[in-house]
Amino acid sequence: MSPRIPTLNSICGDNDIVSAAPSAKNIGVVFDEAMSLVPHVTDICKTSCFHLRAIRKIRQFLDKDSTILLLHAFVISRLDYCNSLLFGLSNYVINRLQLTQNSAARLVFCARKHDHVTPLLINLHWLKIQYRIQFKILLMTFKVLCGEAPSYLCDLRAVLCKNQTKWEMKNFEPPTQIYM
Repeated sequence: MSPRIPTLNSICGDNDIVSAAPSAKNIGVVFDEAMSLVPHVTDICKTSCFHLRAIRKIRQFLDKDSTILLLHAFVISRLDYCNSLLFGLSNYVINRLQLTQNSAARLVFCARKHDHVTPLLINLHWLKIQYRIQFKILLMTFKVLCGEAPSYLCDLRAVLCKNQTKWEMKNFEPPTQIYM
């Protein structure tokens, strides 16, 4: 039998009791006690759907470029904000965000609910949510390796080099040229 891990439900101090909350918001991201980020995704979807409905009401008065601009400002920016934290979440959770992006793409082209969305996303040059997350992580990694990321990230970089029997940490110098 494994030992029971105590939980911290409240803290007492100066005749005040502070109870633990099931979730907390920090820099716009909702963290829950299980770190599943499901409340965060729910919050994104709820807020984005509100803005999608509002834009849909005025869509007939907007041209395509204005609609895209509004969607970027109110919906796509929410889908992209801190999305690297969503890496590794279940397909179910990511799919909820994908449905929101699909609704935004359909709104741009005034497409019906059951129309295929992939050609619309391609036309808009929008990556699917799971690829947006991967792209953001890879871009940040590339910037760190090239020394173009913020200094607090660049200062952490190191390269592992195999030295016959063990791995050694070496100081990393950014490449002068990158070949692709």
